[in-house]
Amino acid sequence: MPLRFFTATRTGEIQSRLTNDVGGVQGVVINTATTIVSNLSTVLSTIIAMAFISPLLTLISLGLHPFFLWITYKVGTIRRTTSKGTQQSMAWSPPPSLLLLPTNRMFQDHGNQDPHDEPILQEGTHNSWNTVKRSRRYRH
Repeated sequence: MPLRFFTATRTGEIQSRLTNDVGGVQGVVINTATTIVSNLSTVLSTIIAMAFISPLLTLISLGLHPFFLWITYKVGTIRRTTSKGTQQSMAWSPPPSLLLLPTNRMFQDHGNQDPHDEPILQEGTHNSWNTVKRSRRYRH
């Protein structure tokens, strides 16, 4: 961070930010460590119970485990590629000129339509743009 931040910001505010950031990181680390230990103990106790019940089935299931990890890796790779393509195609937004093209709704006037009317966009109050019609016959 630039030195100007520390000279322009009050000491108490910097200490408060630092305390909150350290507390947040500490909470994440503790929760992650607790979850890892809990999951490892569950896996080890399950493997021990499986070996006690049927050693042959335990060896078969542990032998097939790398195969299923490989399948999971391949599916994840395909999913990431597909998601990246979808995000890139959805990220395209039309230029503003396409958004301002007139539609039939702009010209609907309950049967009192003037063929010389043209839409003129005017900045509004509650919407970002209001459509106003101006007839050519009243212009000079």
